[in-house]
Amino acid sequence: MSEKCAHCGAVLASGQPVCPECGNTTGGAAAPRARRPSSSQGTPLPAAPRDKQKDFALVGKVIAGKYKVLEVLGQGGFGTVYRVEITAGMVGEQLALKILPKELSSHPAFRSQFLNEIRVAMRLVDRAIAQIRDVGVTEEDLLYYTMDLCPGVTLKQLLSTAKKLPIARSILIVLNVLRGLQTAHASGIIHRDLKPANIMVQSQGGKDTVRILDFGIATAIESTRDRSRGFVGSPHYMPPEQFMGEQLGFYTDLYSLGVILYECITGEKPYPGSSAQEVFQGIKARAAPPLNTRAPEAAKLPGLVELVGRALEKNPTKRFQSARELFDALHAVLTRSTTPGAAAPAPPQAPPPAEPPLTPEAAKAFAERIRRRKSGQLSRSPGSYAGPVALATFVLGSVFAGIFFHREIATWWRSLDGRTQGPAVDGKQAPQPPATAKDATRAGPLPAEDPAKAATPSKGSEKGIAEEKAAAVADLQARVDRLLGDAARALEAKDATLAREKAQSALSLDPRSCEAHRLHGIAALRLLDFKAAAASLESARGLLGENAGNMARVSILVGLAEARLEGSPPAPPEAEALAKEALGASPKSPEVLAVLARALEAQGKRDEVKKVIKAARAGGVASAALEQIEKRLQAEDAGKAAQEAAALLKEARTVFESSDHEKARELAGKSRSVLPSEEAYRIEADSLLELEQPAGAAALLEQALGTGSK
Repeated sequence: MSEKCAHCGAVLASGQPVCPECGNTTGGAAAPRARRPSSSQGTPLPAAPRDKQKDFALVGKVIAGKYKVLEVLGQGGFGTVYRVEITAGMVGEQLALKILPKELSSHPAFRSQFLNEIRVAMRLVDRAIAQIRDVGVTEEDLLYYTMDLCPGVTLKQLLSTAKKLPIARSILIVLNVLRGLQTAHASGIIHRDLKPANIMVQSQGGKDTVRILDFGIATAIESTRDRSRGFVGSPHYMPPEQFMGEQLGFYTDLYSLGVILYECITGEKPYPGSSAQEVFQGIKARAAPPLNTRAPEAAKLPGLVELVGRALEKNPTKRFQSARELFDALHAVLTRSTTPGAAAPAPPQAPPPAEPPLTPEAAKAFAERIRRRKSGQLSRSPGSYAGPVALATFVLGSVFAGIFFHREIATWWRSLDGRTQGPAVDGKQAPQPPATAKDATRAGPLPAEDPAKAATPSKGSEKGIAEEKAAAVADLQARVDRLLGDAARALEAKDATLAREKAQSALSLDPRSCEAHRLHGIAALRLLDFKAAAASLESARGLLGENAGNMARVSILVGLAEARLEGSPPAPPEAEALAKEALGASPKSPEVLAVLARALEAQGKRDEVKKVIKAARAGGVASAALEQIEKRLQAEDAGKAAQEAAALLKEARTVFESSDHEKARELAGKSRSVLPSEEAYRIEADSLLELEQPAGAAALLEQALGTGSK
């Protein structure tokens, strides 16, 4: 049964909690909070303010005969949290105890669901989840549960003080949350209310310990509420499907986590607003501002901007689908080494009009309709087709699916546009509309044919059918080319999500398009979907023709090498082989040389990496990625040299003190050759003096002075 919004009159689906047009809740009130039900049906969300001073009256008292209240830790809409001490059993242990308000505790449906959900949540054991220990009712018949007392502050408190966090710290906090979500999702539990206030952070020794709070409460409320009375969740962190009261999934929590990561890095929410309506209208009106527009430093981590954009996708199917998938992608952003530099992108262009792809399934369905109509199993109802538009779509789909244009299909095609009589149904000719002056061929004898026109192939002739087929193929290719152009421009504008969509649409029309597979793979690579990237690029590689240009070949090979390096598990030897193959096609490509150096470095082939860098320099190839690799190698070499020199000096001092001056001279000389130092010169000179070689000692000191003066 449909309903209407009380504010704007828009038609709503039954039970839809938020109007998609005006953003108001649909319970009849414009305020973002849901009204309390007037009957026992539905869950009474605790919207009415309560006297929070009464919560402090429990301090010093014993709850449920075993928990002594020490202090109030926090107060919220769904209850009050206390620090308590166990007085029975494990006496002295301290826990956090949360008491739910009377509005919830007294509701029979919620009470039953809550106890079930909490008992399920109690089985979640993970270092990133605050362990729920006990559940029950107080002497006042209020629901409560206890959980581990997590030291530290909530992420909300941390952000209120720091405004925003360093990118690396933000990513590490979210990675820890994802570890906990993997455990919860594996048990089929969706949190539904992830937000900074439900994440505890303990900082100690420069390391954060993170734990997720409140698994189970939002689930219980969501499962028992009256869906016409409002929604459950925190608007700033809710995805569109939660506003709309639609099916939730693991992707719901991942959207919330995307908002949290965005807020940690930028200090701002992607969709600000003082009410649920304002937040919802923002989500409806526009995409979230790219991360780097509010935190330019985010662009320095390749893939981070695209990752956050994918997490904040409005369409759930376009988001990360599992906590593990997002964890792997985010971990790769944090740990991946340098990536080949790219030219500055062109200014973003307005996206082209949406053009839904025709899938193979749709084309096959059209073909089946033809077969059934030909055999008399299906009749055409008036208004079933949209004339030439539906006709063109069918033609393109038929070519794509490999359906040949034999006479019956061509006749049916022309009949959709009213150019011949309709097909026979049950052995009888289908009724036709009356003839008009503009359609004289439908009734009466045919007029005399113009000889000039007779020379033109008719639509029904074999030649005409061939021309129709050629025209359809040309139309199909034009559409594919247009989609490929859209995908290429989206990649230039660093909109990998749009590029992937356009490439996928092109593939639905032409699954053997090498360029469509290539663009799809590059887009997946930028979205850190390395598995999909490898699959698409392998397909593109297999479709490469012998006459394919070097640019496309190199792009595919470099992308494949990247996917192999960053995949799970990484495959550096395969990446090396792919990079060397690309090197044969483009020996002076900075991207090729950089990915080859990375593959060699990942295998510990330092000498070969240095040869690649040396060859690039000799060939005049400039690459920021290679420069970074060289600096990293130099730093590692310097560290190793310092360690080796220090070890030799230590041994030289020891043998000098034991009067083995010849050995001390030798060791000090070796230390000096590894890494010159004042102490190495001094020990070597002193050893020469002890060996009665003053001339050698003097020469060495002069050398030391000369070295120091340079």
